[in-house]
Order: sequence, then structure tokens, then C-alpha cells
Amino acid sequence: MSYLSDLRGEVAHDAASKYNFDFIESRKYAIRIYEGGIGRMMTTNELEDLEEILERICSTEKKRRAEIAAEKYRRMKDGY
Repeated sequence: MSYLSDLRGEVAHDAASKYNFDFIESRKYAIRIYEGGIGRMMTTNELEDLEEILERICSTEKKRRAEIAAEKYRRMKDGY
């Protein structure tokens, strides 16, 4: 992996956690941070890569939270 690829991943994780895994807000923040870090505008390929990383992070976290909520509901329903 290249430095910029690693940077995109790190920025995506930071943005997603800062904005509670909301894709739209995370995307805006990640673009600002990434472009500020590299000192230029992102290329289309960089933007697409960043968006793919963010989508993966946000959807995984939403799925994890849904599973936790379902488990809590099952426990509550069963009286645990």
C-alpha cells in the first residue's frame, strides 16, 4: 500500500467515528481533512477509493449496531 492509500484509510476511519458513522457527514469531513493533508484537490480515483472505504466502514458499523440492538431486545424479551 502506498502512503496516500494508508492516509485515505486513516482519514476515513477518523471521519466515520467522529460523525457517528453517518456517511454523508463523514464524507464531507474526510474530503476536507484529506485534501488539507496532501495540499491539493483529490483525484476522481482517490475520491472513489475514499468513498468505498467510508461505505464499508459505515455499513459494517450499522450492521454491528443492529445486531447488538437485536440481542438486547431478545434478552429483554426473554427476561434476562
